[in-house]
Amino acid sequence: MTRKGTLIWNILKEAQVSRRHLTAEEVYQQAKKRDAGIAMATVYNNLNALEAQGRIRRVRQSSGPDRFDGNVIYHDHMVCERCGKMTDVTLRDFSKELQKRVGIDITGYELNIRYICPECRKEPNGA
Repeated sequence: MTRKGTLIWNILKEAQVSRRHLTAEEVYQQAKKRDAGIAMATVYNNLNALEAQGRIRRVRQSSGPDRFDGNVIYHDHMVCERCGKMTDVTLRDFSKELQKRVGIDITGYELNIRYICPECRKEPNGA
């Protein structure tokens, strides 16, 4: 792995400790603080490579940018509809049930549960 690739990998591992799921832009902003010469294309290229290697997970969002997760151990996500905060949640694996229902092999799935987080509920007009 290149020096810049290692930098990006370390940023994602640090984010994992605090259970943060960073966007490519957030990775870039953090990387820029440590290496002023890094380019956004370098961040994207390394994120794609790390995902292809199975070292990180890309969490696709229907509204908003994809986020990147340094935790590749099976888990799902809860996503706040207001602020976009993403929280890990571990539920039982539904692959076998899905396979049984649709009659074909399931290679994987992503479950994003939408909710309003406690911080957003405290705000005026909270749910």
